[in-house]
Amino acid sequence: MLRVIGAIVWAVVFLASACFAADEAVTVSEDGVAVVAEQEAAQAPMEGPVEVGNRICPVGGEEIPVGKEAKIEHNGKVYNLCCPMCAKDFKKDPEKYVKKVEESMKAAQEVGEAGK
Repeated sequence: MLRVIGAIVWAVVFLASACFAADEAVTVSEDGVAVVAEQEAAQAPMEGPVEVGNRICPVGGEEIPVGKEAKIEHNGKVYNLCCPMCAKDFKKDPEKYVKKVEESMKAAQEVGEAGK
């Protein structure tokens, strides 16, 4: 009886693995159910804060020279500021300035798309 169950589980795993893309892994849980998990998600390292990449200071409204930006982290994202002095204002009301960054990035993207 155990041989039959083992053969069925093996067949399910073999057939299921043939149905999924190479970046997905098929494993069998203790109760014999095939489980599919993306290898990338399972192997992804813990990521740090994400660079937003804004080139306009949300506080001062000035263009930020490359390599001269002051960086500030908020909710897992790193925002560029034109100078360390702007960090004080950013910290007082970060959501206000995050919204400004999002709006300016969206506007820049729309201008870029319009020029295509």
